[in-house]
Amino acid sequence: MFKHLRSPLCCLAAVERKDMEAYSHPFRKVIIMGKYISNETNYTIQTQRGETEIETRKYTGTAASILCKLAAHVTTRYLALSDTHSRITSPTDILVNAQGDPILPYVAASSWSCAAFQGCTSELDEAESFYGVRLDYHHDTFETVYYTDLYQQHCEDRALVLRSLPKYSQCGFVHPPTADGYIAWMLSRTGSAFDYVPKAKQQVGFRAWNVLAAAHPVDPRRCSVYRQEDFLVAEGNISSCSLIIEDPTGCVDNVGCTWKPMFGSGKCIETPQVPYTLMTPQLITTTTTTVSATTFTSTTSSTFTVLPGQCRPPTADSAVDLSDCQGKEVGQTCQASCLPSFDGSPTTLTCSEEPSGNAFVGAMPVCQTTTQTMTSTSTKTELVICSGGLPSGRGVITSDCVDKANGQTCQATCDTGFQGGPAEYYCEPSTGLFEGPSLACLLPSCSTSSLPTGFDASDCDNTEVGSICFLRCPAGYLAAQSVYSCGIDQNFTGTPPVCERIQCSVSSIPFDIGANTTACLGTVAGDSCEVTCMYGYEGSPANQSCGADGMFTGSATSCTRKACPIPSDMVGDLSFSTDCAGVKHGDLCMGTCNEGYSGSPKQMDCDNGILLGEKPNCTALICSLEGVSIGVGVTAEACVGTTTGRSCDLGCTRGYEGVGSANMSCQTDGSFARSTFSCAPTKCLSLSSISPFSEPQFADSCVNQTYGDICTTFCATGWDIQGNATVMVCDATPETSARYAEFVGLIPAENSTGPVCMSKMCVTGVPSRRGIEHDCVGKTTLQTCSVTAAFGFTMTATPLTCGVDGGFRGNVPEVAEATCAAPDFGEGVGSTCGNLKIGAECYAYCLTNYTGDPQPYRCVANDTTATIQVEAQGSNISCVADGGRRLAEERMLAASCGQAAVDAFGLNSIEFLHSCDSLVHDDVCISHCSRGYELSGAAALTVCDNGALVGSALPTCVALPCTYNVPSAVGLEHNCTNVTTGGTCQAGCTAPGFEYASGNSASEFKCEATSEFNGTLPSCQRVTCTDLTMGPKFAHNCAGMVFQDTCGVSCAKGWTLVGWGSQFECMADGTIAGAAPDCVGNPCANTIPTDAAFSGEDCDGMTTDMQCNVTCKPGSTPNSAIMTCDASGSLIGTLPICKPAECPANPMLQDPSIAHNCQGIFFGRSCSVFCAPGYELRNGGAGEVWQCDLGGSGLSLTGVLPVCEQITCPSIGASDILVDNCSTMVAGESCEQTCKKGYLPASGNTTSTRYNCDLQGQVSSDGSSLQCDRIECNSNIVIPNVDHTCANVLSDRSCFAFCSQGYRMQQSQVPQWSCASAESGLNPVSNVPMIDGYTLRGEVPVCTAIPCLYNVPFGIEYTDDCTGTATAATCTVSCAAGYYPGMETWTCLPDGTFNGTYPVCLEITSTATSTSVTTTLSTTTSSMSSTTSVTSTSSTTTFWNGTVLLTGSFDLTPLREEDFVGRRLETAEVRAGFLGASLVEEGLTNALAYLLNVEPAAVKVNLTIAVDNETEAELVRCYYDADRAFPTQEEADNFTEWLASELNGTSTGEDEGSLIVLRHFSRNKRHRQAQARLHLVQARIYTQAVLTRFTAKSEVTQCSCSTAIMFRYWSTSFFSNMPRPSNRGTQEQAPQTRLRQHNLCGGFITIGRLH
Repeated sequence: MFKHLRSPLCCLAAVERKDMEAYSHPFRKVIIMGKYISNETNYTIQTQRGETEIETRKYTGTAASILCKLAAHVTTRYLALSDTHSRITSPTDILVNAQGDPILPYVAASSWSCAAFQGCTSELDEAESFYGVRLDYHHDTFETVYYTDLYQQHCEDRALVLRSLPKYSQCGFVHPPTADGYIAWMLSRTGSAFDYVPKAKQQVGFRAWNVLAAAHPVDPRRCSVYRQEDFLVAEGNISSCSLIIEDPTGCVDNVGCTWKPMFGSGKCIETPQVPYTLMTPQLITTTTTTVSATTFTSTTSSTFTVLPGQCRPPTADSAVDLSDCQGKEVGQTCQASCLPSFDGSPTTLTCSEEPSGNAFVGAMPVCQTTTQTMTSTSTKTELVICSGGLPSGRGVITSDCVDKANGQTCQATCDTGFQGGPAEYYCEPSTGLFEGPSLACLLPSCSTSSLPTGFDASDCDNTEVGSICFLRCPAGYLAAQSVYSCGIDQNFTGTPPVCERIQCSVSSIPFDIGANTTACLGTVAGDSCEVTCMYGYEGSPANQSCGADGMFTGSATSCTRKACPIPSDMVGDLSFSTDCAGVKHGDLCMGTCNEGYSGSPKQMDCDNGILLGEKPNCTALICSLEGVSIGVGVTAEACVGTTTGRSCDLGCTRGYEGVGSANMSCQTDGSFARSTFSCAPTKCLSLSSISPFSEPQFADSCVNQTYGDICTTFCATGWDIQGNATVMVCDATPETSARYAEFVGLIPAENSTGPVCMSKMCVTGVPSRRGIEHDCVGKTTLQTCSVTAAFGFTMTATPLTCGVDGGFRGNVPEVAEATCAAPDFGEGVGSTCGNLKIGAECYAYCLTNYTGDPQPYRCVANDTTATIQVEAQGSNISCVADGGRRLAEERMLAASCGQAAVDAFGLNSIEFLHSCDSLVHDDVCISHCSRGYELSGAAALTVCDNGALVGSALPTCVALPCTYNVPSAVGLEHNCTNVTTGGTCQAGCTAPGFEYASGNSASEFKCEATSEFNGTLPSCQRVTCTDLTMGPKFAHNCAGMVFQDTCGVSCAKGWTLVGWGSQFECMADGTIAGAAPDCVGNPCANTIPTDAAFSGEDCDGMTTDMQCNVTCKPGSTPNSAIMTCDASGSLIGTLPICKPAECPANPMLQDPSIAHNCQGIFFGRSCSVFCAPGYELRNGGAGEVWQCDLGGSGLSLTGVLPVCEQITCPSIGASDILVDNCSTMVAGESCEQTCKKGYLPASGNTTSTRYNCDLQGQVSSDGSSLQCDRIECNSNIVIPNVDHTCANVLSDRSCFAFCSQGYRMQQSQVPQWSCASAESGLNPVSNVPMIDGYTLRGEVPVCTAIPCLYNVPFGIEYTDDCTGTATAATCTVSCAAGYYPGMETWTCLPDGTFNGTYPVCLEITSTATSTSVTTTLSTTTSSMSSTTSVTSTSSTTTFWNGTVLLTGSFDLTPLREEDFVGRRLETAEVRAGFLGASLVEEGLTNALAYLLNVEPAAVKVNLTIAVDNETEAELVRCYYDADRAFPTQEEADNFTEWLASELNGTSTGEDEGSLIVLRHFSRNKRHRQAQARLHLVQARIYTQAVLTRFTAKSEVTQCSCSTAIMFRYWSTSFFSNMPRPSNRGTQEQAPQTRLRQHNLCGGFITIGRLH
């Protein structure tokens, strides 16, 4: 598979189609994934091995997750990964071997090829941090073939790890998924197979299936392990041997490649083969020198790095200036011009992509020289003794080279017994070093072919002559080893170990009580066996493989005891029960008769899934009716003799209906389940609903009657009974008779005539209102009459009803009387006849001046003539004028008569009617009696005489009695008889049997002039009678009665009427009176059922309401119940609860081997006796039945005991590493299994397993799984100079102890140690803590140190005391006389070589041949517009040993972040801010290392506060020193001369700096000094945020450190000509600043010109 990681273009993904077709490869599917893929497609291509499917997918995530996202789409067994910076090579058959196991190429983590690259070590470290596995080998991500399913699982687990880490962009982790992470993950999984074929690339060679075509871009993160220098290294190491061929014969065409078969394929390698060499980025240095006739020389030297994609500078004449062509990419142009002092026209060059690499195309300018140079040199030579450059190491002898000088040669040889050499060396006078080939002296090793085969001989690989190694038993055998010595003949000698095949312990098979491990006994490592299930158990067999560790591995066997289903003929049988539900193989169970049944118990056995044994034969027992409620109408005869488990139905007698469930079940305790069943008598309908009793004259007491109830029909109120009431009985007659019949003769009600009833005449409430007519006289109960208006009156006709109380019911409306019109009596007549009502009287009289007698008149309604008019009661009036006239004036002058005159005359009383209200003098008026009064005598005429009435006396009026509307109502009495007009009387509810209704009282009536009484009748109600109380043999409805109500009395239910029924009446005194009927009781039959529990002999001859006792029989708890002869003629009540008495316990049943269900056994019942849990019946027999019987001494439980034996559990099986005490365990006991001596429970495991023998005889564990491991003796033994092979040695196993390297053992044989206890008789080899008494025991080797013989200090400038110094001892190497003092300590290493550092020994006096060089330099500074000339003379040593010591100091002025222009800080701020910053010293160290081109570790920096001598201002002074190594003297000289020329120049203005001293040392005590001045440097501490803004503006890479230092140099030429190191630095062109920057851990330095 391929990934698209970091590539900016999708078109770089995978391999072009033409490449796919050109070469053979094993990939049948290729998935290309990348963020720049716009169209996802699928297509196929044809290759030499068939079709290959290509699939492209777009990806939008980060580089950290693309590999896992890609792998999620893979469905093949294997997957491989590549990216667009690589190409597929061919052939690729070496990815897997013939068995399908992938080849796993690797390099050792300790090898140079891994340790030299931070990315390699970082991948290993991250794999360990993620999965806890330390790998000793590194695997390349793009060289590893992965199992697809495992890689996908690895991705899932890796995602879980990353959840707790910051993001990839935040450096939470360094790498995307790596092969090291995948391998570490695999190894961390317990029990996972490792099906790979490892191949060491450094030993057997390896051709990767893909090769790098272009270097990956730099990782810019702060945690990056792939930076610019790594990019350049990768770019420089892209193989030039790019032709990968399929045909071996085609390799001849490529002189750079040969063919080497490997796994059926091959690889292309370079010839000859050489060790892998790191290639650094290529540096191009151009130096141009122009000679002319002038007296000075201008020299310019420039160095830069060619980055990927750029063109390397063209080759040109030294007079051509190509500086404009630096950093140009394809398509860009530059100008090539002549240097100053040369003439020539410039030309244009174009950077072009060429087959051999990017190069410039175009013509070079032709430049003519205009300057000359003159140089004079004198040389003097002296003798140089060589001391360096010789080989070193074990066995190397260089004594022949002592005191060798200029041009002399010597030989370095290998010591006796070593192989190699000799080698000749030449003393080079120019360097003082020996030159010659490398020399390695090796002791010969013994070939493992001389060892016996079939053993593990890995410890003997490369064993040198004189050394020992250990031959061990191979995997699958018990650990054993023996010592072999490598002899001088390069053959091993020794005795092979005795190897016994490991027999796996069946105890390592997960314990399962039902597993049969017999087949695994004696199984040895490498073999397998099958674990099956034992008899009576079921489960799938499982294979167990015996491993080399003596442990079985395989899936655990799960054997479960077979369950025994209950046979179908035992299911549903209620007569017995078992405890056999869920029984499994080996279990015993019992079948016993259930309560309510009797029979022998039976023992059954579950055997291999079948329940064996007989089922019990149980007989059902009869239930007693004790406690059953016998209600009215209930019969229980059908339940007599019902047995356990059966049911019966209660019944009802005639005239009763069942309510509720009649069913009763016979329970196991011998009683019936209580039933709520009852018999309800049938209910009669309403008697008044059928004829003739629906007629109103009949009333009855037959309300809510039920069967057998007796009631009476009688005459209702308002009727008088003639004879006797009729007695009725509620019987089962048809509904047409409402189910009633006459009590005598049981004549159905519909055929009965009922009693004879005569209606009563109404005498109260007869209408008497004036002006009405009616026909109510003689009406009787419920008859009606009509009330109408008489002639001359008006009203609405109204009917009235004769009520049952003897009064008429209804309201008579108001009656309106007619008015007679005033008659015209003619002239001279006056009258009082205006507006008269019918019957009213008036008078006509003669007025003044007329004569005549007054005449009476009356308003008459004559129905004969149908007239209403005023008619004379006698003669009509006749008035004759008398002729006399009083003068009107006189009459008018006299006083008139008004009301005062009337009052004075006495006419103001109501009894008078007159016409005297308004008279003038001499007027005549008349007065007579008003309505309601009768005139006695004549009417009186009166004259108005001057304001007073005069005349006859007042008329005599007699009041008339009222005859209309006399108070009349039921219960009403009054005193209104003879009451006359204007009089009053009282009417009240005082009639016997009546009383006022609530809120009423006596009313007053007034006799009105119309002869009618006027008043309101009070509301009267009949008095309430006290309810009739009679004996229980009577039945009546005489309750809630009022005066005159009637009721019936008859015999109650259960009583017989002798004679007739009676009618009672509510009397006026509130009592109910009547003659009681004659009633006698009914007889009851003895209906007590026959039952074994009780007797009802006392209930014979009972009649209604009589009671008798039903008592319990012997054998039951004493009890009795009262039964009553019910009115229905049956004995009713609840039969006594006659519980059988409980038998006392029998002591024989207390035997612990016995079980029974005889607790609480009752008389007449049986129980089962059988074996208790943990016991079984002998020979599987039946149990016994015990009976509770009644004997002479009372109740007792008797029977025979069964014979029971204790159950024994099977043993748990023997084990070779476990011991137990479980062999004779019986039911209820437990035992313990522990590790045998020499073994301990595995880590985290329980210390023992406890087993229990349950009461069924089955063994079960406490759930813990005991795993025992052999005791591993404590091998953490530190004995000086002694090594051993006892790591992980186990109990009763042995190992060897021997002397460490560099020491010689005094014993003749290598001692053998044993991991043993004190019982072995051996002494402990140390006092380390014992483990359960086990420790390493045996003889301790006696070792003496061996003196070191090689790498002895060499050189005339040194002296030492190292002779005889043995292993681990030290000696002193000092400077010899004549040299400056110096001393170093050397150590004798175990391999026999000395190790240490030579002291720096400088010769006190010396002679030197020197070269005096006088150079005239012309330095042009473009930014300062000035030219200065400097002349310098240097003295140099001509002999070279490669080391330069640089020391010096410079001053710095820290600036605030916000104060960029240079305000100096106060002292406290300097100390706290600059000196206190944690990364200042680190940043300065890295910056100086970069400037001086040394490793940071070679630089030492010391910061302190100093005072400027001129300004007296406080500043920071940095003292430093550094060692700098150069590969050649020329390069060292170039660097020091450049530094001297640049720093020693005269400074101007603010550029005045501090002194820097460079000391150049050599081995032969020669040295030189150069003094220079370092330009003033201003340093500033930047925070991350500020630095980000600065670098963004300047277009440089963001710093990855939290704090950085930026140096600002005000010099314009300091760095322009600086010789740059060959592997550091890049160039960037910013918009306003030309910068040189470099990322460092702890510092960020920007160097160049800042405008």
